[in-house]
Amino acid sequence: MGKCRDLMLQEMQIRGFSENTQKVYLGRMGQFVGFFMRPPDELGLEDIHRYQVHLAQVEAVSWGVFN
Repeated sequence: MGKCRDLMLQEMQIRGFSENTQKVYLGRMGQFVGFFMRPPDELGLEDIHRYQVHLAQVEAVSWGVFN
């Protein structure tokens, strides 16, 4: 996830996200990518929806985490 991670980190820094928020967001992105075991640039809208269904039905995450 190197290039994607670096770009995501730069965007969060530009927007003034706290270090804790950056850490949490990068961790969640890592879980998303790990779920599919494919690079993020190979994932699309259908994959996002599939992961959302997984979060809601299997993980039963809170709305804050889901959002």
